[in-house]
Amino acid sequence: MDGRRVAESRITFTQPMGLDMANVLGNVHGGIIMKICDEAGAFAAMKHSRRPVVTVSVDSMSFHSAVNIGNLLTVEAEVTWVGRSSMETRILVTAEDLMSAKVTHTNTAFFVYVALDDAGRPTDAPPLILETDTERQLFEGGAPPMNTPSTDDGRPPTAVRRRPSRRDLLALGLTAVFIGYFLVWLPGPGAGLSLIGVELGEWIKFLGFGLRRDWFYAPPIVLGLLLALWTATWPNSRRTWLARGLAVAVALLALPSVAAITAEPRSEWLLRVALIGVVAVVAVAVALPVARQRRQWVWAAMAVVALVGAVGPTWHYLAARSVVAGALRQPVGVGPGVWLNALGCLLVVGVCLAELRGEHKRNRQPSAGKATG
Repeated sequence: MDGRRVAESRITFTQPMGLDMANVLGNVHGGIIMKICDEAGAFAAMKHSRRPVVTVSVDSMSFHSAVNIGNLLTVEAEVTWVGRSSMETRILVTAEDLMSAKVTHTNTAFFVYVALDDAGRPTDAPPLILETDTERQLFEGGAPPMNTPSTDDGRPPTAVRRRPSRRDLLALGLTAVFIGYFLVWLPGPGAGLSLIGVELGEWIKFLGFGLRRDWFYAPPIVLGLLLALWTATWPNSRRTWLARGLAVAVALLALPSVAAITAEPRSEWLLRVALIGVVAVVAVAVALPVARQRRQWVWAAMAVVALVGAVGPTWHYLAARSVVAGALRQPVGVGPGVWLNALGCLLVVGVCLAELRGEHKRNRQPSAGKATG
């Protein structure tokens, strides 16, 4: 049975809170909210299993804040755990005051459902494909408690990881670029010569390669810029700021030495210093609210930067290779660092284009799942 992603079960709908829903205190009755949560969770479980479902337990139902009459209630539900036939859904509830536009998180709930076959008996539910760290954490903590009636015949919960998530692939691409910079780019065992990426820019200047040698300092700058841009899609947290600091630190690998700054013309190092400054500015700018409103620009910018990082250094290495071969009068190969840098950047390009396409599709979809009653 093919697995389904968490996002495929996700459902959102809204409902105004009327006078007929009030309790003796004048707020919305908790039982009304619980009923709405149960319906939302059941819809999410049915979307995942594409079968009828029944509620078997309420793992938890937390009331964080009262819901007032006249509020607009928004309920979001998604499947977070799957056994053999049972599914747990997480339900988040917010209430909006339509006069002040204030939105309050009022409830969090976890309901468990069982998928049924045509005869009304428990039947297998599709495995759950986990794509993010949050989804994995919810799955690992989402098994029904021991006192929940068993419908899984003692079988362990099922989740499939058919392919790495896009986030995993993006991290893999960035890691490849970083490792590639410290691997051999210019192999030359016949001439007793072997240069890694971090050495190549400094060595190649002796062959009169001019300002084009700056391309051999591009990988750490590209890597730092990609990491800084990527954090625009993360929540602003301590971990995110540490990643932004890491982005700047990686870019500093391209910083010229003090001796180079004092002894060489500005043209030899000024561009690198300026680009490192750009990475630092981007690392700070992506934290601004205006930069985090739409993700399309982030993925588009990352795709362009990664494409430049793949083509530029590779193209100029191939050009430099012929110069080196002529100077040494020996053939010079292409080291693994060159290919790892190019492949890592191209992997980032592919992931960013996929994310860009996904964002475009989501923005074009009408709010069909939202209903008002």
